[in-house]
Amino acid sequence: MGRFPRPFGGSRKDQTSNSNAPQTPANAANDTAVAAPDYDPPATNTDLAVLMLREAGRIFRAIAAENPDMQVRMDSLAGAYEAVADLTDLDPEGEAPDGAENLARL
Repeated sequence: MGRFPRPFGGSRKDQTSNSNAPQTPANAANDTAVAAPDYDPPATNTDLAVLMLREAGRIFRAIAAENPDMQVRMDSLAGAYEAVADLTDLDPEGEAPDGAENLARL
């Protein structure tokens, strides 16, 4: 995946600074350094959607692991989100398979 564009321009440092002041040599030394992510951010909306769907699946599985009363429901939701992530990743422009509407009703 490529670089994720900044919606309003500027650098990651500008957007995560501890100060609202513009970065200059005088105030840059007082600012905390921001670590770069250890992955390439999503390049397209499809990449972002797949990333978020997979993360939602992980969250549902974590909830299931800690809540036995909700385990069946959370595991079902996790599987649905993971299935849609796989479909989107493999064929972003493809038609939804028969029965896909049932995933939305889990």
